[in-house]
Amino acid sequence: MKPRLCASACYLIAAGADEIYAQNSSLVGSIGVRMDSWGYEGALSKLGIEKRVFHAGKHKTLLEPSKDVSSVERQFLQNNILDKLHQQFISSVKQGRGERLADSYKSSLHQVTLPTSLTPLLLQGFRAILL
Repeated sequence: MKPRLCASACYLIAAGADEIYAQNSSLVGSIGVRMDSWGYEGALSKLGIEKRVFHAGKHKTLLEPSKDVSSVERQFLQNNILDKLHQQFISSVKQGRGERLADSYKSSLHQVTLPTSLTPLLLQGFRAILL
């Protein structure tokens, strides 16, 4: 049976439904936020290629793949974008699932009990149904 995936944004959308259906092999959950970016400034340098970017505003080139991301920019992205979006995600899931959301989930992977509203782990459908 082919697994079905309802993670992250899909789960956010489903969280407001009265019921969520999942097959035993489904992958459900992953309440987290990620941001991907490439950094190829080293490759450009090795090839002798210079990228020219013209902009106004000190951080307008944030996440520009041809330049390094400073520690200040990394901290800004973490504290002001990713962490804030994660908290919004958690709040939306709590609001959408309400009392149907279990308080915790025993993770055999990490040998700890995780708050279900905070875990970025995927759960198989037969485990997710218990939550």
